[in-house]
Amino acid sequence: MKPGEAAITIPIITAYEVGIFKVAEEVQRRVKDAICSMTGLKVLKVDVNVQGIKFKEEKKKIKKETQKEMQKETKN
Repeated sequence: MKPGEAAITIPIITAYEVGIFKVAEEVQRRVKDAICSMTGLKVLKVDVNVQGIKFKEEKKKIKKETQKEMQKETKN
């Protein structure tokens, strides 16, 4: 990789009710766009690792966990 370039790997947990492939594609697109616009880096690839699939009853728990993680990241 050259200076000014980036390759990203991002883990996700998604809901069973949604199309996993579409979610992964959307995550790739949004992450790439965000990194490019915020840093000016050329994003060579965004690998999305689906680490888990949650079912409907676990959906609220995922939302809370995600919000907590986002808050931690913005504080750092």
